[in-house]
Amino acid sequence: MNREFAENALRLPVIPETVTVHLGRPETEARNVTVSFADYIKNVASSEIYPTWPESALIANIYAEISFALNRIYTEYYPSRGYEILRGILIH
Repeated sequence: MNREFAENALRLPVIPETVTVHLGRPETEARNVTVSFADYIKNVASSEIYPTWPESALIANIYAEISFALNRIYTEYYPSRGYEILRGILIH
């Protein structure tokens, strides 16, 4: 990897427009749905944080959710564990 590429890769993260979400545990057959990345983060945030938290805690939690989601996407977390999507279903 050349230095220029590495510097740009760190400065310019790519946020996907959409993500595919498996509606079940990884080992179960369940439907996959594709949603916008922003809607995905909004949904996750609304189920994990409370509006009574300080604003700084809300922001930190949302950044953590974004980082976690991008890590799962770009490290190919599930495919690296033997899962694949077949006809819209995550299978092992």
